[in-house]
Amino acid sequence: MNPEIIRNHALTSKTAVRFLDHSVTQGRCLDQLELLDETLPAFLRDYPYPLNSWPWFVGSEMQQTLRDCVCRVPELVYRAIRAEFANDRQGLAAFYRIPPMLADIFMESGVDMRQLMLRVDAMLTSRGLKILEINTGPDIGGWQIQWLDRQYRKQAALASFFETVDCHSRNIPKEYMKHLIVQGKSYPAAANGRVNILIVVGKESFELGMSAPLVPLFREALDECGVDGEILIERDLANVRFDRSGVHAHGRRICTVVPFHRGSSFELPLELYRASLGGTVYWPGNPLVPVIGDKRSLAIAQKHKDSKLFNDEERDLIERFVPWSVPVAQQTVRFDGVDSDLRELLLARREDFVVKAAQGSSGTDVYVGKFQTDPGWCEVVGRAFSEGTWLAQEYCASLPFYGQSGPGGYAVHDVIWGLFGFGGGYGGCWLRLMLKDKGNGVINSAMGATETIVYEVSE
Repeated sequence: MNPEIIRNHALTSKTAVRFLDHSVTQGRCLDQLELLDETLPAFLRDYPYPLNSWPWFVGSEMQQTLRDCVCRVPELVYRAIRAEFANDRQGLAAFYRIPPMLADIFMESGVDMRQLMLRVDAMLTSRGLKILEINTGPDIGGWQIQWLDRQYRKQAALASFFETVDCHSRNIPKEYMKHLIVQGKSYPAAANGRVNILIVVGKESFELGMSAPLVPLFREALDECGVDGEILIERDLANVRFDRSGVHAHGRRICTVVPFHRGSSFELPLELYRASLGGTVYWPGNPLVPVIGDKRSLAIAQKHKDSKLFNDEERDLIERFVPWSVPVAQQTVRFDGVDSDLRELLLARREDFVVKAAQGSSGTDVYVGKFQTDPGWCEVVGRAFSEGTWLAQEYCASLPFYGQSGPGGYAVHDVIWGLFGFGGGYGGCWLRLMLKDKGNGVINSAMGATETIVYEVSE
């Protein structure tokens, strides 16, 4: 093994280096493991994305870095947006392409950051952990990895290592549920002491029995929050009724509504928007949330970094975690200490940049210049300028890490860290690994990256 790559693993924990010794030097975990079986909840037995056979181990110092990233930076982004458009609500509406009424509400009432659910996607680079994007709302993926904890632990190739390590995997879905309960508890529907939550999963997930694992998890979360309540899981909104007092389903008054509507056939009714904006129900995917999740919002935080909006510690956080980023528009920018026309800069230094659509997801409309041809890059840059809702970001190269690869063996990978934040609290993380320099440079589960679980250790 390459000593430099081993040192990269040491940045995450001493236990990570010990695991390399267990797996590679001792040869105990080189074969691809079968992690999916009939003991998993039905909706996970045919998990569509490949899993990596090696779990990861993160020590206390790295854990603190992850917390600082996901718990501190989004609030700074939000403050920067409000400062940028403080006297220009029409500009806010035009920039984010939202109705003027929503822009007014965003500036007048704002977003309660304690309610925000998000996943920060970040890359550990030679210059530290760098945020690539912030994904907001309840339908952020990756939280399902927790159900694989037992699957990793029971593997013969891993069991002997787990026996030597005091570790735990943060229960992301339980943290998710506790957040929904805590926020729902503050709404009028919980005045009787009960927190009822409605989750709408769509027909396919409903028929796969998604309720089976969620109901007991919700009961555990209720107990830990010290309240009573019920979780209702529906395939659509056919059984939901809206009135002036709020949202109702099956005779229960609902505190929290979580529709997983992305990719589903059901449409969200106007009444849900009214109930959310009117303060009668907690909807973590309300229409104000995408403003913070717009990829260009990172650039606004960086733009205001040196202003009086932030103190020295906050400026350091932005400098530490946010890479050079600007909205794609005709403008002069400063990069590497030199002022340049943005279009000319992107075309002249293709390998130094990434351009991405502001509201893209699942790795779509993300173009890494290093992996583009000159003609292809020229076309992409032209499209970005033409459409006007794109971000240009400096290319952040992952430190190389080892991961299990193929039927047997290991290889060098690039790694994306998916960090979950619920209401300003740290919810855990999961990883996606892509063979080094494979494909088009985009590391996403839908594009062939393997996923793995993260265990927390002391060192």
